[in-house]
Amino acid sequence: MTSQFNSYIDNIDVAYWRDLCRQGTLRHYERGAEFIAAATVGRYIGYVETGALKYVCYSSDGAEYVVGLEFAGHFVCDFPGCLYRQKSRCSIIATVPSDIYCIPGATVAEMMDADARLREVVESSTRAIFPPSMTVSWTCMPRHQRSATTS
Repeated sequence: MTSQFNSYIDNIDVAYWRDLCRQGTLRHYERGAEFIAAATVGRYIGYVETGALKYVCYSSDGAEYVVGLEFAGHFVCDFPGCLYRQKSRCSIIATVPSDIYCIPGATVAEMMDADARLREVVESSTRAIFPPSMTVSWTCMPRHQRSATTS
């Protein structure tokens, strides 16, 4: 079911994300707990060891819309916003008790500066999740190059 719902998942190196996230901390989220709240900057990239989460967006009148799901065996985050300190447009909420390996997005962003393979995985994951027309080329540049393009 997950590959039917999250059609992009077949184009993401989930094993790489799993191994990276396992360098972080295993955290437990009870049902209803927020992995990230809308309008905040996501702190973590996570690998869902057990459980499931939903991505929820809210309309101007406060109505809740589920716009995505993540299940055990997949990675979860506000991607790539958590890497670049951008506020999330949605909340990510545990639908059942969930155990998630979490690595800080800031740590991953720093690692990207020195790790070409990680930059490649971030870039290919971004292309898999978003259509090419939505992908910004500077997203995967090392920090010192990103700073030069936005000054």
